[in-house]
Amino acid sequence: MIIIYVYIWIMQIINKALCINIRFFMKKLPENIFNSNIANKKIHVINA
Repeated sequence: MIIIYVYIWIMQIINKALCINIRFFMKKLPENIFNSNIANKKIHVINA
C-alpha cells in the first residue's frame, strides 16, 4: 500500500515537471507553429 502511494506521488511530480516544460516550450515558439491543438494532444498523451 505504501509502495503504491509513493509511486503515485512520484508520477504526479513527473507530470507537473512535464507540464511546466510544455508551457515553457510553447512560450518560446511562435503561436502559428505551435498552436493549441498540438499542445492539447501532447498534454493528453502525458496524462494518458
